[in-house]
Amino acid sequence: MVSKLLLDLAGANSRKKPPLQAWQAYSALYYRPKDSPLRAEVRALFEQRHNPDAVAYLADFLPPETDIGAIDFLIFLGAFAQERCMYLSTDEEEVVRAYIEADQLLALERQDYPWRDDNDYEDNPLLAENRYIQR
Repeated sequence: MVSKLLLDLAGANSRKKPPLQAWQAYSALYYRPKDSPLRAEVRALFEQRHNPDAVAYLADFLPPETDIGAIDFLIFLGAFAQERCMYLSTDEEEVVRAYIEADQLLALERQDYPWRDDNDYEDNPLLAENRYIQR
């Protein structure tokens, strides 16, 4: 592990993380919270995936030749979120855009200061940085 940190020939530690896509940010904002009404809606629709009429509108957002009856939940959720992003209000678009920008800033900060991910960083920043360097 130490050699990977010291000699990064592939550039894995210095690569810039690509920004989230709008549907990924939408999913994080509106599906991820435990009390989200969208979560219940997606689950109910996923249970109806064997009924072609109920989920036909998602077909454009799925890979070709996908059997929607045997689809994985995460792929289904991605298709659902992509479809919903087509109809976002301007307020929702601004919230999603702000989330994407904040995520990018956080990714850049993690790239420049990876020791800030340490749970004890807030209590003792120097200790967290030293632990990171000693790894």
